[in-house]
Amino acid sequence: MSRLIVSLKARADTSDIIKDLANKAGYGVAAAYAAFFVRVNERLAEFPDSGARRPVLGPRAHICVVSPYVVIYEHMEADDTVVVLRIVHGHRKIGRKFLRESRADRSRRHALDRPPPPRIILERRRLIRLCPRVRG
Repeated sequence: MSRLIVSLKARADTSDIIKDLANKAGYGVAAAYAAFFVRVNERLAEFPDSGARRPVLGPRAHICVVSPYVVIYEHMEADDTVVVLRIVHGHRKIGRKFLRESRADRSRRHALDRPPPPRIILERRRLIRLCPRVRG
């Protein structure tokens, strides 16, 4: 099993996506996508080369789709590490320049070097902590 590092940008992307979905589509949809993202992280740790390669984004870049979002990650085979760089909407234009800042996050590993949670707890109070605007 590979070590999984989620960049600060990817964490912020996930939080923004969940908040937006909770506000626009409701708690159930937001919780489902939160679970999808956790499962993708678990799959990437288990099968790091399972995503499609994207050499346009970098020599080790891969993507994984959680429709309509795209998880962009790199697999460092030398130390068997997967770094999730960004999670963006599939219609967004993505290039190497877009990912430069996310790659710089790797230098801050002390804050990011935590394994993914074994499963997500889909309790309403947890989602409210993630999404403070959700009321109910």
